[in-house]
Amino acid sequence: MLKSNAIVLVAAIAGLACGLASQTSLLAGQWANLVVWGLAGVALGWFTVSRRLILWTGIVYGVFLSVTFLLAGFHGSPDRLPGFLGLVLLLSVLGAGAGLAAVFVGSRLRRLAL
Repeated sequence: MLKSNAIVLVAAIAGLACGLASQTSLLAGQWANLVVWGLAGVALGWFTVSRRLILWTGIVYGVFLSVTFLLAGFHGSPDRLPGFLGLVLLLSVLGAGAGLAAVFVGSRLRRLAL
């Protein structure tokens, strides 16, 4: 298993990568994004051992994923950015919860498999 700082850093990088990958022509505007995001969260959970790390890994993954996905997909004018950032803040809280759920599932699956 990874050290605590390493798994949280990996979660941030995974969130960034998934958020950016969702803007590619392969995944843009498709429900397949949710599958990729969920599998990445479960994979992170597989390598997360303690409750504290499950919490932080899930939150970091979800927030980085949400913020990256939303900001990379923003095509509005600069005057719309402040309102959009409020939406990003609100949806990043939802993303943190979803990331936490995915990481928790991965951690549980590892415990059931071992």
